Amino acid sequence: MDSTYFSKNCYMLPFSLSPDNDPRLNEIISEIKKANPDVIALQEIWLNSSVEKITRELSDYSFISGTKTFFNKINKGGLVTGIRGKKILATNHTFAPIGGSSWVENLGGKGYQILLLPKNVRFVNTHLYAPTNKAEENITKTQFRLLSDLLRKRGGILAGDLNIEESDFLRTNRLFQYNFTHKFTLSKTNRYANSMFNHTPVSKKVDYVVGTGGIDVTEKILTDVENSDHFGLTGKIHYD
Repeated sequence: MDSTYFSKNCYMLPFSLSPDNDPRLNEIISEIKKANPDVIALQEIWLNSSVEKITRELSDYSFISGTKTFFNKINKGGLVTGIRGKKILATNHTFAPIGGSSWVENLGGKGYQILLLPKNVRFVNTHLYAPTNKAEENITKTQFRLLSDLLRKRGGILAGDLNIEESDFLRTNRLFQYNFTHKFTLSKTNRYANSMFNHTPVSKKVDYVVGTGGIDVTEKILTDVENSDHFGLTGKIHYD
C-alpha cells in the first residue's frame, strides 16, 4: 500500500506575531496542491479562520473538524490533519501538563492527532514542546516517548515538528526507521526563521516523518520554498 504525504510547521501565529500571514497561507496551500499528497499534516495553524480557508481551498480532502471559535483549539498545538476523500477517521489528544512547562507552551495546548490510513495504519501528526533550556528538553523527550510507546504496540507513522535535533534523534530513537541525515528543516538563512520574535543561529533538522518497522518512508525537504520558518516535507509511505 502506498500513500503520499505533506508535512509542515506553517508558523501561522495569531495577532500578527508572525509576518505575512495571509500571503504565506495562500502560498502554503499552493505548495500542498503542487505536492498533491494523500495525507496532509500541518502544525502551527493557530486560527480557525486559517483552518477554514485550508478546508475550503483543499475541498478534495477531509480534515479533523473543530468547534467554531476564534482559536484552533480542537486541533491541539495548531494541528491540521487531513486525508484525500470524503471520510476521515481521526482523534484529538492533548499532552498532560508537565511541571516546569512555560506559560507560552501551556497556552498552546500541545498535543497530537491520530489519523487512520487504509488497513488501519495509524498516522500521528504532532507538535512537541519547544524547549528553551536543558531542563525543558526532558519535557520534549517525555512527549516523544509517549508517542513512541503508542506506536510501538500497533505500528504506524509519526509526523510533525518534534523539536528534537537530528543528533539527539539518532541517539535516542529506538523505534522508527530513519535513513535521512545531513539535512535541515529550519535554516539560519530562511528570512522567516530570522524575523519578528524568531532567531535561528544555526540550521537544524527538527521536522520528521518516520515509520515503525515494516513501514518505509521516503523524504524530500522542500528547501526551495520559503513561506514559513520551517521547510516542508513530502514523500511516500509504503506498507503491506
